[in-house]
Formats: sequence, C-alpha cells, structure tokens
Amino acid sequence: MMEVRYVQVPGRQVLKRILRPPANAMMRPFSIEGFADMTERRAEVERNTLETQVRVAINLDGSGRSDISIGVPFLEHMLDQIARHGLIDLDIRSTGDLEIDDHHTVEDVGITLGQALAQALGDKRGIRR
Repeated sequence: MMEVRYVQVPGRQVLKRILRPPANAMMRPFSIEGFADMTERRAEVERNTLETQVRVAINLDGSGRSDISIGVPFLEHMLDQIARHGLIDLDIRSTGDLEIDDHHTVEDVGITLGQALAQALGDKRGIRR
C-alpha cells in the first residue's frame, strides 16, 4: 500500500501529491501498483510543414515551468496555465505564417503537443480512469 503525502512546491502555493512506499517496503526505483519501474515521462517532438515549424518538449513530472514562444498571445497564455496548474514543464517554440493567419500555427502546435504527450505517456501503464 502506498502512502500519500502532500508537499509544498518551492515558491508556489500549489500542493503536489507524492506517492511513497511505506517505510518497511523494499526500496527500489519508483513504481506504481506493481507495474514495471517507471521511466522519465518526457518527450520532444518537432513538426515542420510548409506553413510552420514547431518544437515541443514536455516533462509530465515537472514543476510547472513553461517557456512558450508561439506568436499567438492567448494560446501562449492558455498553454502556460496548463503547465503551471498541471505541474508540467512545457517548452514550445513555433514560427510560421502568422502574417497570413494564426490558424496553421494553432493547429500545428496542437498536433505537436498531442504527439509529445502521447510519446511521454508511453504505454500508459498505471494510469486509470
């Protein structure tokens, strides 16, 4: 049985849940409910089209840090909020045809972020609905 503790994330008022094995458990690399030892849940994906160039780096076990440069202020704000409140590290860079329309940029950032998220989750072992 896992013990659940809540700890203060430095410099933030958000609490992050940490799962720790009981003190009498045999110590080994972190694992969840008998599944194989977890690897780092990180990914980096690039997407280059005729309209845009997008690079996304994600760390699902991060601290909420974000470094986002897309050129669409509202989308940058919303992605920053996902990172901050989800305690996910996001690094997103995009260049493209913003002088024509931001449609392609928004679309390609979404596609690339989805691919990075899927890659970081891997086989999704230990995740339950």
